[in-house]
Amino acid sequence: SPRSHLRTNSVPHNNTPAMDAALARPLLGCRHRSALVNSELVAVMSLMRTNARWAVVSMYGNHASSPDVDGLGEDPLLRDFQVVRRKLHEAGSSEEAWANTAPREYLAPFLEVVRSVETSGPITGMALSAIHKVLLCEVFTPDAQGAAAAMHAVADAVTHCRFEATDPASDEVVLSKILQVLVACVRSPCGSLLSDEDICAIVQACFRIGHQTGKESELLQRLARQALLDVVRATFGRMESWPVDDAASPLASTSSQLNEDAPPPFGSASLAEVLRFLATLVALEDGPDTEVMNVFGLTLINAALESAGSALGRHPEVLALCKGDVCRAVLKAAGTGHPSAGVLSCACSVIHSLYLYLREATYTQLEQLLSRVVLRNARGGATYAAGASAGTMSPKPGSAGAPTPAAPQSLPATPPGGNAEQMRMALECLVDLVALPGFLLDAYANFDCAVGRVDIFEETISLFSKTVFPTSVGGVLGPLHVSALEGVLASLDEVGRGAESATAGATVPSLDAGAADT
Repeated sequence: SPRSHLRTNSVPHNNTPAMDAALARPLLGCRHRSALVNSELVAVMSLMRTNARWAVVSMYGNHASSPDVDGLGEDPLLRDFQVVRRKLHEAGSSEEAWANTAPREYLAPFLEVVRSVETSGPITGMALSAIHKVLLCEVFTPDAQGAAAAMHAVADAVTHCRFEATDPASDEVVLSKILQVLVACVRSPCGSLLSDEDICAIVQACFRIGHQTGKESELLQRLARQALLDVVRATFGRMESWPVDDAASPLASTSSQLNEDAPPPFGSASLAEVLRFLATLVALEDGPDTEVMNVFGLTLINAALESAGSALGRHPEVLALCKGDVCRAVLKAAGTGHPSAGVLSCACSVIHSLYLYLREATYTQLEQLLSRVVLRNARGGATYAAGASAGTMSPKPGSAGAPTPAAPQSLPATPPGGNAEQMRMALECLVDLVALPGFLLDAYANFDCAVGRVDIFEETISLFSKTVFPTSVGGVLGPLHVSALEGVLASLDEVGRGAESATAGATVPSLDAGAADT
């Protein structure tokens, strides 16, 4: 019979973190935990016995000659469930007995069902639901003996899930449950115990579930993308608690003592690999879904930046990926030609996040991103410096070769080859940046005042002033002009705040010392 061989990852469910927290009330007490796992064991066993394969073995097994436990004559998979049930009855008798029961022992039967190629989709789905419930209800905690080994076993089994294929709709139900389990796996408190290999496998599997054959339904594709987004947010969100320049999470030493047979918890190495993979999605050029992948990759990168925040700058390996592969991919996707509205919008979000969280270490990259992506597209795809060719910079006033200043002229509503929607997006990105306290002073000090750099401050103010008025007498005031007006007002407000601070004798906001890096 046809079989589906999957290597998958975490699933997206529509619950918010607050809803998950409400649903996942820790079940304190060994009896509650034991009863919860036992109920899931019974549910899976009952469904298995309705299947012809296990029903026949159970009814006609040779009791006299069977080597099975208690002569039950049952299949090894069912026998494992029975053995674990008896162990849980004993473990639920006291807290000490429960503490001495490794999570992997009562998870093992479920994981065997997930791995087995002989189980049907519904049975596999029921086992996955049981694992999801154990993770969501926090039946075991990170400090439990063998917790890391159990999490590694769950990630390995679910990312290598195999089951008998039936019809596409039924199979996708199982795939969605695989995604659901792995999202819970990464989000749970024990998710910090996953290894670098586990994280990479989960990310790759998540992507493959939605894009492996190209024939997946729209719903499954969206579920897989949401799952990958949830995984990226959860993993990068843990960076804030990591020590500076440390390659692993702070639980590494504790985990190695409690879980000698488990790999160390994941660190910056796996997150760097994840960023590298996301950059490849943004840099894709050929294929029917190129634009979709570009937008998806940019969305994931921005989620990583927002989740980790300034903590990214404390880990050299991850920071190097942001300054290298990520920035090059953004320039490739939105810095040439006329990018689509979706690509440009996501690229502007990434640039905004890079400035907000990593500007001290990325001034060189920000110079190129602001000039070649934001300013260029705000001019309708024209070069960012008037009269300059692509990739060149306008000379500083007063320097050799500097052009004679000309009277400002209004830019046309849509320059030749430009697109009004893209221009508006880029202008709004500039407005958002100018609205950040200190941005204009930062740009002037680190770009305009530096020899050989693009005049970001001058180009920004010039763009606002030239776009704010209609192009002809009696022209209609459109969205572009309104956006430019917002930029002018935000710029004046920033200058006004600076003047008030100077008058009051306040200290001028310190510039980022990272300018020297550029």
